[in-house]
Amino acid sequence: MKVILVLLTLAASVLGVFAQDDLPQSFSFNGITVSYPADWFAGEGSESQVIIANSPEGPEMGALPSGDPGPGKIHLSIAGPAYVFELIGLENADPETTLSAVAAASDRTLEVEPVMLGELPAATMLLVNTDDAGYTTLVWAVRVDDSTLLAESAHGEGAEELVPTVEAILATLQFDSLREMQSFGPSHTPAVDLEMSVAVAVGPNALISGVPVTGRITTEDPSDAWTYDGTADQTIRVSMVALSRGVLDPRLDISLPDGTQVASNDDSGNGEFGSLNAYIDLVQLPEDATYTITATCVGMCQGAYALLLEVVDLEGLEVLRQWAVRAEATSEYSRDQWSARQATGAPNTDGCRDAQTAWASSQGDSSAEELRLTYATPVIPRQVNVYQVYNPGSIVNIAVVDAETGARIDLPNSIDAAGNTPCPGVFTVDISDINRPVSGVVIYLDQSVLGTWNEIDAVELVGVAP
Repeated sequence: MKVILVLLTLAASVLGVFAQDDLPQSFSFNGITVSYPADWFAGEGSESQVIIANSPEGPEMGALPSGDPGPGKIHLSIAGPAYVFELIGLENADPETTLSAVAAASDRTLEVEPVMLGELPAATMLLVNTDDAGYTTLVWAVRVDDSTLLAESAHGEGAEELVPTVEAILATLQFDSLREMQSFGPSHTPAVDLEMSVAVAVGPNALISGVPVTGRITTEDPSDAWTYDGTADQTIRVSMVALSRGVLDPRLDISLPDGTQVASNDDSGNGEFGSLNAYIDLVQLPEDATYTITATCVGMCQGAYALLLEVVDLEGLEVLRQWAVRAEATSEYSRDQWSARQATGAPNTDGCRDAQTAWASSQGDSSAEELRLTYATPVIPRQVNVYQVYNPGSIVNIAVVDAETGARIDLPNSIDAAGNTPCPGVFTVDISDINRPVSGVVIYLDQSVLGTWNEIDAVELVGVAP
């Protein structure tokens, strides 16, 4: 314990000497902002940490080294409350309690010392002793407003004298908790203006639009139920991000009080957001109700997560309505008239009739036909409109095509039975639970039902820019 007392005594005697001019550089990442010396270096850590070092290889490594940083070198990492929660299951506890939990998690007896870093309450403890390992590692818990951050500094041989510099750096810490959570979430189109609507909390697990929360699920208790007071026709998006990487595969479900599912998502498929994270985008709520938002998992069910619900003003989103630019079919009546390409572009057929300006298959009683349409701009789909000009009633399924993978995603309620759509008429399928960009539509027909041609003039894809 003598080593840490000597280091802290030295730090206390020197900390007051540092002025803001001694720390002219500033770095911000994941809600953390910190100042540091002119000849030091900063970067982003692999676990959403800020890395500060007096040598360029520190930030380049992307994370704090687990051992000796080298003679005269120091590496400092700083992590926010979400990382602390993942590490020890505590969030924003006081500094001494936080470090005591870190010590307990390491199965070692370590003495925690309270300190003041400028105006910030903090605590520190010696994790690795120079006498034993040839280098020193100190761990710090720092209280910034209502948040507790965790820092670790590794001092190579001869770098113990830089402890005052580390304390001066930590004394400049600022933290924005909303930016920490949003850094885990998906990137929205910059032009989109989101208007947040704040709900009245109805209980300890009530969600408020725009306010991120954290939770933790385990194999023994693999789901958390949150609530949200929604109104009919309100549009929301919800994201669930694993803070415990590699051990948690998030899944989201939104349901009505009677258990009816409104929307769900397992894998977002978005590489920037995190393919395994869950993301439900632009879901329109069907009625006034207290909705249940279930944060759960698939396969990997151990770890912390961040959850964010937002109310979206659809007037601020760009809605795209598109006609197909290319079409193919399993068969066509001819290569020109009644061909698949007749289904591209806007509708151009009047009345209910056998029209050469619409697509028709080669045989009128075929049982397995596909009309495949491609669109110029990928969108998050919200609606498909099929313009039919002759004998509607043979559509047995409609799918949209994932813009990245090419996978087909079947749409529920996409059977257009005989007598459902007038002639001429438009068969409309609304979409609320697909949150990935799509660039195609596939229409499946069984014409043996009516024994005649079901001719399609055009197919409109409606969606919003991803």
